[in-house]
Amino acid sequence: MSGLKDLAHRLFSGKGEGLGNGEQTNEEGSAMTERMLTVEGMSCGHCKAAVEEELGGLEGVQHSNADFETGTVEVRYDDSKISDEDLKGAVEEAGYTLAA
Repeated sequence: MSGLKDLAHRLFSGKGEGLGNGEQTNEEGSAMTERMLTVEGMSCGHCKAAVEEELGGLEGVQHSNADFETGTVEVRYDDSKISDEDLKGAVEEAGYTLAA
């Protein structure tokens, strides 16, 4: 089990192979971008789920994790498939506003 903890630590600390500076690669070898977005209006678990579902439904998004308490969303995506407008549109579709 400690091996799994070590792997998780390396992945999330940016110390794993292919990690660093918020960029990774997906199965096809495309660069993955990791960003922290600020979302206005989230106040509960339902808000969290709605934002994650909309972002996760975009082709090219590998991971999204919203935190309604801090008003942030961590998202990992293929920037050759996803634009800033795509991210903004998904957040708005969920009923919230992406802060500038």
